[in-house]
Amino acid sequence: MKYRKIFFSLILAVSLAFTASCNGTVTTNTTDNTTTGELLFELPDFSGKNKSEIITYLDDYEISYNFLLETNKNLAEESFIRYGDNLSISDEVSFDTNITIVISTTQLVLPDLSGLTMQEVNTRLRDLGIDFFIDIITDNEVPDKTFSRYGDDLEIGDIVEESTEVTVYIGYNTARLPDLTGMIERQIKEALTESNILYVFSYVENDDYPEGEFAEYKDHEIGDFYDEVSTIDVVIYTNSFTGASESLIISKYIDSETDSAIEIYNPTSESINLIDYNIAIYMAGSYEVEYEILLEDYELAPNETYLITSTVSEADLQKKADLRSKDLLFDGNDIIQLRYKNGTYIDTIYQIGDRNNLFNDETFVRRSDVVSGNRNFDTSEWSSFISGYYDFVGTHPVDMPSSPIYDQFEIAEKVANGFDSLLGGMDVVDFVSVADGDTAYFSPKFLGDNRVRFIGNDTPETSPAVVPEPEPWGLEAKDYTKTILEYAQYFDLPIYIQSDPDIGYTEGYGRYLGLVWVDLQDKILEIDIKDSSGNVLFTESLTGLILINYQLVKNGFSADEYSSLSTLVINN
Repeated sequence: MKYRKIFFSLILAVSLAFTASCNGTVTTNTTDNTTTGELLFELPDFSGKNKSEIITYLDDYEISYNFLLETNKNLAEESFIRYGDNLSISDEVSFDTNITIVISTTQLVLPDLSGLTMQEVNTRLRDLGIDFFIDIITDNEVPDKTFSRYGDDLEIGDIVEESTEVTVYIGYNTARLPDLTGMIERQIKEALTESNILYVFSYVENDDYPEGEFAEYKDHEIGDFYDEVSTIDVVIYTNSFTGASESLIISKYIDSETDSAIEIYNPTSESINLIDYNIAIYMAGSYEVEYEILLEDYELAPNETYLITSTVSEADLQKKADLRSKDLLFDGNDIIQLRYKNGTYIDTIYQIGDRNNLFNDETFVRRSDVVSGNRNFDTSEWSSFISGYYDFVGTHPVDMPSSPIYDQFEIAEKVANGFDSLLGGMDVVDFVSVADGDTAYFSPKFLGDNRVRFIGNDTPETSPAVVPEPEPWGLEAKDYTKTILEYAQYFDLPIYIQSDPDIGYTEGYGRYLGLVWVDLQDKILEIDIKDSSGNVLFTESLTGLILINYQLVKNGFSADEYSSLSTLVINN
């Protein structure tokens, strides 16, 4: 950025140091400082005096002084203007003080612009009538965006001709490295990115500090100026124990309108004293702990659980508690951490800074194969149950169904209701054909434009009316659905189409929306699940009552497209 020269004729005060140390005496009053015994004197009023007269006046006093020139065309050459160094007429100073005396000159003198901003420099030089040109340089020795120096070997106090263009440099500081103390890696990334700082992370193991927190800058200090094109090495703490193959885990999470509870489980072969751990709760994406719950001096044995409930949870849940806390307050968008005494979290629900709400008003149970805490929250490690269901609290792991299931009494009740029931129900049907992996025809009523679109599924397209070529995995998904339904048709096995009133009975194209159940009874249907090259990945064995919608998701033929608006409950 450059500012072009502006030349003005109006000239005001500019200073030039012109040193002349003289010895002499002053005829002003002298006094004794009764506290120190030091002899003081008053600075005389030299108004109207010139340099020669001032020297003559001071000639007999042993005092050191120097002259400083300022441009002022309203006064005679070398006339007294004022004292420097913030001194004034009649001030008392000691005899060993070096006095600066500012006198006038009609010449153009480069002023001391130290500390002045670009705008202030412009104003000062325009008023003096100095022809100037402003340029920017990097200078961390002066305050940011203030006067740095003159160019062309000129210095403060130099006399210049009116025709001389003077270059004035404004010093811009490079950025300073911010104080990241106490920040975690995610915050550090945000802070450095916002400051346009290039960085890499390196790590140092130290169990005295929380893992993931800022340790130091490598080869730099907080507040250092840095070269904006260089990459800064940011050192992060790690701990020796966070990679353990087995550790304490959060085994259950219970949230409802009235209940809050967290269960801890010890999957290791050794007892663990809980006094070394705590529960930390961060509210709705905050980086600051809102509640911290210290755990008891309690030896949690191997394969034992420890339940913490809120003091406002319903009575039956509190009866199961090992610890009750008024601070166990959270809802579905709060971060909950199981932390070691040094502040390192070894397990977490959500990540600090997230505003997730996946665990809202439901009960979640950790899967049986999870035996160590996870610092990176992973929903695949959890199974969800309806709010208010916690019969399994106090035991872990929990035996969970591998797929949705109804017993024969529930099926009979839903068939009695019928598909069109406002409460939701089932129709018994016969298979006719498949249109795609997620769409099929059934008799008697689910034919033609009334065919069934499977709720919660969206398999790749295969129809020429939709895509010129079948999408990847589309034919495989279609073949998978067809295999199951043709098997049921061949052995005359029951097929049920179930409605979900929360989702609706039909969709925009008029097709019915349904859950497609097949009761394989005691028969075993084996299906090879293959990759795109035809290689068998694994062989699936199906028996009993199966839900095709679920199987399509389980085997990767469809993402889970089921709406969270549904209140349909199967196996709690």
